Amino acid sequence: MPKCMQTPLRDVVQPVQGVCAPSVPESCDFDSIFYSINGACNNPQYPTAGQAGTPYARILPALYSDDYYQDRLGGDDQPLPLPRLLRTTLLPDDFKPTNFINIMFEGLGQFISHDTTRTRVDFSDSQLVCCANKAPVLPIPDKCRLLIIPPDDPFYSQYGVTCVAGRRLISTRTLGCGAKPVLMVGLMILSRHTNIPVADIRARAVVKWVVAMLLNKQSRRLSRQQINYQSSWLDLSILYSADENLAKEIRANEGGLLKVKNDADTNNQDFPPTTSGNQNCPFGGLTPQPGGNCLLGGDSRINQNIELLIPDVLLWKYHNFVATALKEINQQKWNNDDLYFHARRITTAVYQNLISSEYISLLIGQSMSEFYDLLPKTEGYSNCYNPKLNPQTFHSFAAAASRVSHSTINGVFTYTGPQGQQEQYKLHEKLFNLEFIFQKDGFLNMVKALTSQSCDTQDQFFSEEVTEHLFETTDAGTGSDLPAADTNRGRENGFQGYNAFRVICGYNKLESWDDFSSILALPEYVEKLKNLYFSVDDVELYVALALEKPLDGTLGEVGACIVGAQFHHYKCADRLWYEFESAKFSIEQLNSIRSTTLSSVICSAMPEIGEIPQFSLRIQSSDHGFSVKILNSPGGRSSGEHCSGESLTIIRMTWLLQITHIFRSSGQNEDDPPCAPQSKRCDQNDIYYSMDGSCNNLNTPSWGQAGTAYARLLPANYSDGVSRLRTSVDGSPLPLARIVRYNLLPDQNIPSQRLNIFFYGFGQFVDHDVTFARPVNSSERCCVNNRPAANMREDICLPLIIPNNDPFYGQFGVTCIELKRTRNSEYLRCNVYPAFQINYQTSFLDLSVTYGTTDAEIRTLRTGRGGQMRVTNDQSTNNQDYPHITSGSQCRNGGIDRGQGGYCFVAGDRRINQNPELLLADVVFLKLHNVIAKELQAKNPRWNDEKLFQEARRICIAMYQHVTYAEYLPVLIGPRIASSSKLFPASSGYANGYNPNLNPQTLGSYSSAVGRGGHSNVVGNLRYTGPNGRPETYQLRDKFFNNSFLLGRNMFRNILDAYLNQAASRQDQFFTQELNNYMFMFGNQDARFGTDLSAIDILRGRDFGLQPYNKFREACGLNKLNRFEDLANDIRRPEDIEILKSLYRSVDDIDFYIGGLLEKPLPDGTVGPTFACVQAESFYRWKFGNRLFYEFPQAKFTSAQLNSIRTTSMSGILCLTNPWMESIQSNSFLMESSQNPRVGCDEIPTINLEPWCER
Repeated sequence: MPKCMQTPLRDVVQPVQGVCAPSVPESCDFDSIFYSINGACNNPQYPTAGQAGTPYARILPALYSDDYYQDRLGGDDQPLPLPRLLRTTLLPDDFKPTNFINIMFEGLGQFISHDTTRTRVDFSDSQLVCCANKAPVLPIPDKCRLLIIPPDDPFYSQYGVTCVAGRRLISTRTLGCGAKPVLMVGLMILSRHTNIPVADIRARAVVKWVVAMLLNKQSRRLSRQQINYQSSWLDLSILYSADENLAKEIRANEGGLLKVKNDADTNNQDFPPTTSGNQNCPFGGLTPQPGGNCLLGGDSRINQNIELLIPDVLLWKYHNFVATALKEINQQKWNNDDLYFHARRITTAVYQNLISSEYISLLIGQSMSEFYDLLPKTEGYSNCYNPKLNPQTFHSFAAAASRVSHSTINGVFTYTGPQGQQEQYKLHEKLFNLEFIFQKDGFLNMVKALTSQSCDTQDQFFSEEVTEHLFETTDAGTGSDLPAADTNRGRENGFQGYNAFRVICGYNKLESWDDFSSILALPEYVEKLKNLYFSVDDVELYVALALEKPLDGTLGEVGACIVGAQFHHYKCADRLWYEFESAKFSIEQLNSIRSTTLSSVICSAMPEIGEIPQFSLRIQSSDHGFSVKILNSPGGRSSGEHCSGESLTIIRMTWLLQITHIFRSSGQNEDDPPCAPQSKRCDQNDIYYSMDGSCNNLNTPSWGQAGTAYARLLPANYSDGVSRLRTSVDGSPLPLARIVRYNLLPDQNIPSQRLNIFFYGFGQFVDHDVTFARPVNSSERCCVNNRPAANMREDICLPLIIPNNDPFYGQFGVTCIELKRTRNSEYLRCNVYPAFQINYQTSFLDLSVTYGTTDAEIRTLRTGRGGQMRVTNDQSTNNQDYPHITSGSQCRNGGIDRGQGGYCFVAGDRRINQNPELLLADVVFLKLHNVIAKELQAKNPRWNDEKLFQEARRICIAMYQHVTYAEYLPVLIGPRIASSSKLFPASSGYANGYNPNLNPQTLGSYSSAVGRGGHSNVVGNLRYTGPNGRPETYQLRDKFFNNSFLLGRNMFRNILDAYLNQAASRQDQFFTQELNNYMFMFGNQDARFGTDLSAIDILRGRDFGLQPYNKFREACGLNKLNRFEDLANDIRRPEDIEILKSLYRSVDDIDFYIGGLLEKPLPDGTVGPTFACVQAESFYRWKFGNRLFYEFPQAKFTSAQLNSIRTTSMSGILCLTNPWMESIQSNSFLMESSQNPRVGCDEIPTINLEPWCER
């Protein structure tokens, strides 16, 4: 944190008082769980606190030149500079789009501000004239608030304008009452020099300064107080209204719903109802005529602009979504009022969570958000509720800090029109003129536009649409100047200078103009300030906030101070804040609310959208590896649980990645999971991974658990919406996978210049650690005599169909190769559509491929002594350590030999028997475990077997995670994307970022496509030294499930040496024929051919319902392909464009797997941008969705232990586990070279276990 805040602004000196104070409600039910309409009855001690119609609160006493309402003067007793002159000089016209936040962020900011602030203009005199003939009326009427324009103004002078009319705000003076100011007095001490213990001295200084000002005011008249006509709670009064009559008018009085207009006028889109008349539509809304038609909402200001309207309509629709769902699960038990108030309560809670979890840290930064206790808790209730804290909205927030965000407003807005064409409008053209949103798909297109376009940067630069054309009337040529009006409003509110706010925030007082240079975004503006203001104490709050250098959010230090303190009051003074126990949400309900995101709200409110950014307030950049465009739902509502009375069980209103909760039925086989994971009791203090991955996420214990569904980045694409394979966009079948394969992925081996075989062996190991998609268990034959079976079942069979003229299989008369579909929710008879595939592995990098996923498995793998894992090391293995050897049912395809039920190695995953590369990686970590366990026992002789095993496993997992993120991943996707995706390990201290709302579930697009891209690395023929010391070679076809040769003398050593020193194939579109024609050749009786793995990979993507390549390109921020020729600059071989055109009917048909493999690799990685995007997204989830990830404080490694783990390298592990090894290249995933030299094992650091010694 840039400043060290110690005591924030929290104390209430006086509650709302005086003639203008609202009457105390006749009765308040303080046991109610619902917000009142007008905000009353929240605080048991002060029932009117936060109520609509009460004055704003002040951080500092008002400063008027007459102590009452006349604008303050400068230090020279002269009027302050004209606001328009300040604006043109200090806040110029310019558009600087941010690369960080989108227009939805700006619109939501407006929405939140309008939810807690509403200062009405005094229109009591309808005959009042403030400007005549473009000049001020003299003398200026008391109720006018003019914007005086200098005669040489760079814009208005050409129109002869010297006056822009405005009126004063309604205040206690307007209402003729003498309200005392609602004064918040406290301390915000920010010690800029944390090495000097001056906090107490500064605190006393600030207290004396504030008290002196208070005493100075006591003998004077009471200053005017502006009135806030909105409630001061984040209670969606902008949506539901703070007026009882209007709140009733917008309700449908059926099913708890809000009224909806959905007819030909709106092109059958849901909108709030329309109305007319001066009361509801003072400025129009659909058309810009006062009293004309507008949308009827809880606040007429929603009609002002599209950015403000969109969040309102989204939450309007979301309320109805929730109310409808509640009605379904409560059947006839709840009446209309029950449904309305509960839906309102849930929607308000979700809204508060969005502010806490997504919005506020972008606005004021993570550090300020943490200090003010604004971020949501990860578990349990929050406890900052303070009934003595006044919730009233600050003057300085309403009229300054919240208004500097006007710089983020875009002057020109681009969107998709009703015919699919790109259209634009200027802001002033659509103010109170929103009828265009009724166009076909208008709302849908606007949401997409708001979430995809950058807003302007929050700074001192403003669009001319808000500085010169705001509220411009037809053909007038000029409008108002919003930043100048904002400056004017600060004066009307009686703000003291910026310097005074710095001091109350605990920052140093600026003594000279030179002091400004360190706090301005552009230090050269110091001279401009000096030329405009007489003294540094004259500089106004609004102006300086716009000029401040931003912290880690969008605001500067004083802006973040005011906003942070304001939201602290909004939260901690609110008895009904969703995270407080006094709000009476159950823990289960609270966890469900915490799982919501703005993206999930959008998806629930408008499922037709199909695509939405994962982070809906941020710009999704093409180089941001984990910025995907959509997270999908299981496709329908879960059955939820029935509710009664106040014990409401909230439906999972965010369907985003809530895919583990599949209801009804149970699996078909003993090893199949039930449709709904069994509830578990979790020990939040447990530092060890459970075997099945459960209880990692304490809020949702089944996240990441083995036996749950894969997640989707994009909606499933099945031709019937359920499980039938995707077809072409024209409805015809896609090309045969085998034809696509041999045309685009030919048999060829191009050696890599960098990668070795050990790289892709480790890659397979990682892939198997987080994915295990089992085929359907059925005796159904899909092929008979190498021909397609008659009447095969599509839900079971996925045969590889071979054309008669196939260049390889044609000679054998083969037209069908057996292949089953992946087990999915339909196969398990779970009532969820479209089908979701099941992952039988955990979704954590937890070495479950070595340790297994069940307690029963791990028992068979342990010796029960000294924490050791079982190994076979005897004459049969030539005294080499290998996994335990067994035979029988565990060896379905063999492993050491190919006999059905023959001998195989036993590990956490029987797939290690598949090929030698995968087996060796497993043996390395098996040996590592035993080395670690043995040394731990030597250092801690009192530890029993269980303690030694669990600690050794925990350390091995941490070392494995470290080498994966520090060494493997940067080679795979490149350092640039690894860095931008926050995937590099920290160099010191704990890493932050564990997100309990991030589901770590492995992505179906990783399992069935991206993770399979490494198959192109596989080498078909391996050279190695045989047991007799002679050079030998094997073909891969001979070694599938046939690893007996590894038992020969020194063979582990020899094969490992070969894998480290022989180049892998390049990761591209070329594959060895060992995979394309001879994979699992032993399965055929004549053993002349095998299957085609690359064609199977294509089919598997279709089996998983993957969207085509073009959709993934868009999701990853790449341009959409409109024609095949658009690929020319993106793929390795431009000649493949013609092949693609001959195979696929449309560019939108290209399989994801194919498109990804054809891409040029990133300059610093091995894969292309689309595969890298999904890889980065996957590894991001496996890291930041994992509570026990080794670098997070939740994993509870000490600093010394963590530093020791960070010394780990894969080369160090290989040296540690193989005493015969004398030297190895520095990075064991790459070929030895001048950049990757061979070094001695004694020079490579290995883990130091001293920090694990119990003293």
